[in-house]
Amino acid sequence: MSTRNNPIIFFFISFLVPSSYSLSFNLSTIGPEHQGRFINVTGDAYITNQGIQVTPNECGVAPTYQTGRATYTDPLHLWDRASGNLTDFTARFSFVIDSSGNNIFADGLTFFLGPVGSSIQPWSYGGSLGIGNSTVSLNSSAYSFVAIEFNTFRNFFDSSTPGPHIGIDINSMESVNATIWQNNVTLGVQNDAWISYWSIGKHDVARYVGLSVVVFGVTLASYCLWWRKKYKKRLSDRDDEEEDHPDIDMEFEKGSGAKKFCYNELVITTTNFSNEGKLGEGGFGGVYKGFLRETDSYIAVKRVSKGSKQGLKEYASEVKIISQLRHRNLVQVFGFLVFSESKSTPGIGPT
Repeated sequence: MSTRNNPIIFFFISFLVPSSYSLSFNLSTIGPEHQGRFINVTGDAYITNQGIQVTPNECGVAPTYQTGRATYTDPLHLWDRASGNLTDFTARFSFVIDSSGNNIFADGLTFFLGPVGSSIQPWSYGGSLGIGNSTVSLNSSAYSFVAIEFNTFRNFFDSSTPGPHIGIDINSMESVNATIWQNNVTLGVQNDAWISYWSIGKHDVARYVGLSVVVFGVTLASYCLWWRKKYKKRLSDRDDEEEDHPDIDMEFEKGSGAKKFCYNELVITTTNFSNEGKLGEGGFGGVYKGFLRETDSYIAVKRVSKGSKQGLKEYASEVKIISQLRHRNLVQVFGFLVFSESKSTPGIGPT
């Protein structure tokens, strides 16, 4: 088993063009037998029984600066020059970006349309997501493309979104429209994407790409900063710290009925307690906005600061009382965590 920490990306895909020009396929699984027959891969991309991947599978190989591309073997006829008719299409695919529990990772992938015969540009790793490069990422007149990006990292040119996002890119990696993407990269959760284009909307994709026949596919890029071995030690240290207060844990669960979270879950939920998601600051510490995928709901996470003068038992009693109250103006206590960033300063994070 490899000891590296890298985002693993793999796909299952179906594609349908509902028009007189017929192009449709459905690959419920993707394996090595599809390479060259249905899918062409270039750069660092390769196909295993798990799907299309871009990060190295060899033990000891650094997963940084990886860029790959996978395209369908047949081109897509976007519009008919004689009639002027545009082609509608729908693409559905599933993918996983898995950092193996590491909270420091990048970058992501795109679904793109581009010129037939186009290739990966030099220096296209990182924020270029395998489709632009360091010199034309913000203005690509020489190489046209339309892409939907699934980006786990905010780059300096991503001014419209505070963090991980899904964006629409037209000849530039600076998205013309973007929305926040609540992903679970550290847990390796499967994502399901559905991309549809309807020509009735009068958005002429062919004009943006500049060609009537295009190649379509996915680009993948990763840039990772930490090795799994090192991170596992950090997680192990934190796991040990979370076991420092078993009596308090029992007292909480008995008195409040609240769920016990692990530290890593709250890091994911709050995007590592980011300042962008900070709702406020109290005498005990900060309050952060989080999102729980399992309940499909937003939560508030209170994090006790090291300088808080309130003791564990006093705080536990307070939370137990609050958890038993029901009022429309009170937020219900959903869970807790007893965790010490230093052995002498434990903290409780009710949500």
